[in-house]
Amino acid sequence: MKRRYFAFGCSYSEYSWLMLPDLIGVNFDEYYNFGAAGACHGYMLTQLIQANELYKFNPETDFITVGTTGFGRFTYAEHTGVHWDWKKHGDIFPEYEPHPDKARLWAREFDSHHWGVYRSLSSIKTIKTLLNALGIKHTIYSAIYNKHLDPVTLERTPLDAETIDMIRQFNQLVDTRESIDELLVDYMSTRGEYNHPWIDGHPTVNVTYSYLQKYFPEYDTELVRAICQDQMAKMDSIPTREEYTDYFRETFLRKYRTDYDKINSIKNHPYYVRQA
Repeated sequence: MKRRYFAFGCSYSEYSWLMLPDLIGVNFDEYYNFGAAGACHGYMLTQLIQANELYKFNPETDFITVGTTGFGRFTYAEHTGVHWDWKKHGDIFPEYEPHPDKARLWAREFDSHHWGVYRSLSSIKTIKTLLNALGIKHTIYSAIYNKHLDPVTLERTPLDAETIDMIRQFNQLVDTRESIDELLVDYMSTRGEYNHPWIDGHPTVNVTYSYLQKYFPEYDTELVRAICQDQMAKMDSIPTREEYTDYFRETFLRKYRTDYDKINSIKNHPYYVRQA
C-alpha cells in the first residue's frame, strides 16, 4: 500500500518556496498539501474534513501534520460574481493595512482576543479528536509565533483568566513548543536581515530545514538535502520571484505534490467536493 502524507496549515505550509511539509512530503509515495496563505485554524479544520471526503484517511498508510497559525486569524466566504471563494486575509489586528477593508472592519468592531483564541482552540481540539478517533498518526507543530498572546510572555493588553486558560489548553494540544518563527528569529539575529532581493519575511529554506532536523529527523534524507541544495541555488541565481515561482512549480510542485492543480482549485472554494 502507498504511504500518504497530508499537510494542513497557513503560508508556513504552502508558499512560493520550500516549506516544512515539502521536506516531509517528498519521502512519501503520495503527498497532498492543503495549506493556504493566511489560513486560520477554522479553515484548516474545513480542509481536513474536505481531504477526508476525497481521500478517506487510512490509519495503515497515512501521516498528517497541522502547522498552527496566529490566534487572531479568521476566514470568510465571499461571492466573486462567478463563484464562492475563501477569503483568507483576516486578522484580529485591524491596523494591518494590506488586509481588505471588510476584514479590518470585522477585526475592529466585532472580533476580540478571547474569540480568536476560542475558535483556535475549538478547531485544533476538533482536529485532534477526529484524527485520534480515526487512528491517524499525526503531529501538530507550532509554525507561527503566538507569544504576543501567550500568558507567560504577554506583550499586549492583559487577557482575562478564561482566555489565558484557553491558551494553555491550546498549547497542550501542540506537539512542539518551539515555533518555526522562533528559529527564524534566531537565524535573523545571527545572520542579520535578509539581503536577498526578493525573499520576504517567511522562513528561508535553511530555517525550515533546521526545524525538520530538530523535530522531524526521520525525514532528513539524502533526497531532502539534494532538493534543498538545488532550490536554494536557484533562488540565489534567478533574478526575480516570478521567474523562480515558475521554476519551483515545474521542478517541485507538479513533480512531488499529488493532485496539485486539483487541490489548488478545491481549497479556495467553500464547498465540499465528494469525489476525487
